[in-house]
Amino acid sequence: MLDNNKSKIKNLRQRLIRFGRKKTKIWYRPPATVSQFLSGFATTFLYIFLIAIFSYYLKNNVIAQSTTPSSTDNANQQQIEDKQEQIEDLQKKAESYRQMIEMKQNKAQTLQNQIDLMEGQIASLTSDIVRLQEDINKTTGEINGLSLQIGEKEEDIENKKKILAGVIQSYYETNQDSLVEFFLRNTNLSEFLSQSDYAAQTGAKVDEILATVISARDELENDQKELQKKNDEQKEKQGKILEKKRSIDNEQASKESLLSQTQGEEQKYQDLLARVEEQKQELLGDISELSEEKSSELAAIEAKLEKPKSGLASTKWYFSQRDSRWGDQHIGFSNTLMKSYGCAVTAVAMVFRYHGVDINPGTLAQQPIFYHDLIVWPQAWKGVSLASSTGHGNIDWDTVDKEIKNDNPVIVFVKATKRGAGHYVVIHGKDKNGEYVVHDPYWGSNIFLSSTKAYVGALYGSGVTIDQMIIYHK
Repeated sequence: MLDNNKSKIKNLRQRLIRFGRKKTKIWYRPPATVSQFLSGFATTFLYIFLIAIFSYYLKNNVIAQSTTPSSTDNANQQQIEDKQEQIEDLQKKAESYRQMIEMKQNKAQTLQNQIDLMEGQIASLTSDIVRLQEDINKTTGEINGLSLQIGEKEEDIENKKKILAGVIQSYYETNQDSLVEFFLRNTNLSEFLSQSDYAAQTGAKVDEILATVISARDELENDQKELQKKNDEQKEKQGKILEKKRSIDNEQASKESLLSQTQGEEQKYQDLLARVEEQKQELLGDISELSEEKSSELAAIEAKLEKPKSGLASTKWYFSQRDSRWGDQHIGFSNTLMKSYGCAVTAVAMVFRYHGVDINPGTLAQQPIFYHDLIVWPQAWKGVSLASSTGHGNIDWDTVDKEIKNDNPVIVFVKATKRGAGHYVVIHGKDKNGEYVVHDPYWGSNIFLSSTKAYVGALYGSGVTIDQMIIYHK
């Protein structure tokens, strides 16, 4: 476009010059009068002035067309693209917020539906338990009846044995008498033969009856064994149903507890769910998987870490979340495993055990103190009560020092600053240099708090801080 405009300017300039030359030739003609001379000079000057103005205008117009519109278009295009990106980002956020609000509004109804379903399941299980108990009572009665019959048969057998013994004894005594001795006592041979024959027949009859009684007893014993087996199976089935009913009862209690806090109060429910989402983000995550991924790095850290030589606590109340007895057990009614997410549950179990409560992480993980896999810190438990707030940011090291001085272990949250995730441990003392010593549910008993911080920092490539404490008193 620039070359085209330059060509136009050049052509126009040449045409004007040619036109001016024509006028110049007229100008150089001998003027007839002074007025003609002045008129020719003015005309020539006017043409030259117009050429200059027109050339300047075209030049600036070409420059403006070649620069200003292009830079303005680029700037506008960039602004449009920036605005479009902002609009798309806002649309994504708006859609996300709408989905979250819808989920939160439906959650209470979902909980109620689940509770209603559980009530139906519990009613069905209760009916099964009653029916099985009736069957157990029936088979137990039959077993008891057979036991009485077997006892009677045993007594009958003993009586028959006594009769048979008497017959055998009589038969033996008869056979011991000589024929001469018999005739000395009896004069009739037929009587002698009759007595022998009677004894033999009586013995055979008693023996036959005895065999029948023994056979009947054996049949009764077999029946008793079959009934006992059936009774044991019924009791086992009843036990399983009872366990399932207890599990559903606990889950129903957990959901009813949450529902009681949220039903009819949508804003409270939204706040509670927001806290749930926040706490979910605070969890360390699958610590087992992370540890496997960074095993070599963690091993290198462990090799450099020192272990405390003082400030140690008993390991009788220490629990590991990876213990095979409950490591693969689910937390609450979620699919989350203890070995991966169970640091909070295990820490609470340790403190409860320290205060004399007979409990372990596996048992505690099945209690109605969870929303899915998220712990709701118990207010009280068999004589142990919560003595602190539970919010993040409540850490007070003077309070921690006071508690451990009074032999009260303190649960603290080791937070990865870049992620907000973290790990719960139990501070129970200090070594002679003033370093805190902890029972760590994942990395072991009696290690420095600084060691846990090093492990958590390595897992997330992040700095760490302590931002929460949980205290229980006996």
